[in-house]
Amino acid sequence: MWLYVRFPLLLLDREPGAGVAINEPQALLAQRSILEANRAAQAAGVRPGQSLTTARSLCPGLQCRAPCADRMQKQLEQLALWAYRFTPELCLTPEGLLLNVAGSLKLFNGFLPLYRRFQWGFRKRRIPAVYGLGHSPLAAELVSHSTTDISTLLNEHGLLDKNAVIHLLNNLPVKYLPCEDKHQQQLATLGLQTIGAVNALPHTALTRRFGPFFSTLLNRLYGIEADPRKTFRPPDYFYSERQFNGSLTRAEELRFPIAALLGELDYFLQLKQWVNRHMDWQFRYCDGQSDTLSMPVSHQHVDRRRLLRLVLLKLEKFILQGPVDALILQCHRFEPVAQRNDELFQHNAVFDHQRHERYLAVLDKLEARLGENSVWQPALCNEHLPEQTTTQRHPLANTPYSARAESTTRPLWLLPEAYHLREQDGIPCWHKPLQLLQGPERIDNQWWQQRQVRDYYIARADSGALCWVYRDCLQQRWYLHGLFG
Repeated sequence: MWLYVRFPLLLLDREPGAGVAINEPQALLAQRSILEANRAAQAAGVRPGQSLTTARSLCPGLQCRAPCADRMQKQLEQLALWAYRFTPELCLTPEGLLLNVAGSLKLFNGFLPLYRRFQWGFRKRRIPAVYGLGHSPLAAELVSHSTTDISTLLNEHGLLDKNAVIHLLNNLPVKYLPCEDKHQQQLATLGLQTIGAVNALPHTALTRRFGPFFSTLLNRLYGIEADPRKTFRPPDYFYSERQFNGSLTRAEELRFPIAALLGELDYFLQLKQWVNRHMDWQFRYCDGQSDTLSMPVSHQHVDRRRLLRLVLLKLEKFILQGPVDALILQCHRFEPVAQRNDELFQHNAVFDHQRHERYLAVLDKLEARLGENSVWQPALCNEHLPEQTTTQRHPLANTPYSARAESTTRPLWLLPEAYHLREQDGIPCWHKPLQLLQGPERIDNQWWQQRQVRDYYIARADSGALCWVYRDCLQQRWYLHGLFG
């Protein structure tokens, strides 16, 4: 059982031309003939198949453009990703989606509940869809051009009635056969008006007149020959959008569309067994302009509610430049889900995991409010000079270097710049002479640039504070470099 979903107005309803409002009359044009027209154009009398001259006479303000195959493909991939949850046997066609739902009927308690899910899903996205049902892929495609409700093609058990489908196909106009224009003209010359009339002719005669492909076409249509199709596989990136027709003017109104897009992202990540590390939100305005909001994500697992709060927090400082026509979410940076082994003491393991999740939540909130590069922590570097042994890194960045054992004899915090100490009888003085307790620790480094030779000591000040001082062996001067806690 094949279900075909055709989207006749997908490009018109989803991609207005630059500077053109989506509610203005628009049409797709191919060889100076109207291919499709949107609702506003149809209300003015524009119909598919009309010449451009006729359409312009009926609707002088009609905006025409050529169909964009790449844009259509991208839109279909987005819809296919949503439909992939119902069946893995899914194919893309130039105008819609083709699904083999025979293996999904038991899961969804029959075809009608599954059919209602499709209707609800596309209606929620404000995408007009036309459905076809058949025993072969090509039959389902052609049935979509009929005005018959596909639920009437089911028998009393809710299964496909093949005879009803064949009867419907036989009565369809011959213009729906996917063949070249010259063959359509030859069929019209022969007086063949319906597909059934064509199929009633001997296939050997059709082969001699039209070529072997024509018999193959009819055999695939009626299910006599197999019709192999290239199946859809989810891409390695996420793209989804919501269309508003310019009805949203405030950031607060984006809450529910954002939640819906995050729900689709959650499904995509579960399907791929990935975690997301970055989100790009694009706000497309009615005048053709757009803004982008980039957000890093540090969560190990997707939590839609938490992500929604983060996005709304980020939007508090974001100013929309006009009425929003579409909201787009794109994600390109992913990582495999980290597998977590169960622990012997489950309570401690759950506690540690929850504590780590709270830590990640705090990081995300800080970055959302302060900025992506505003949160960092000190980290060790594999350098010899003390002022170069620490650097700034992101709290979740991995660093291969770990502290050395001797670093415990050094203070945690150093002065921004070493403070020059006066010297009295060879003893450094900080207000008063210091008492040298431990040292020296010789550091001789950077001989290839500007050589540094230092002898470090742990000293006690008159106040009792422990200091970290060094003597510059080249300049013969003392410096205070850090303080112990």
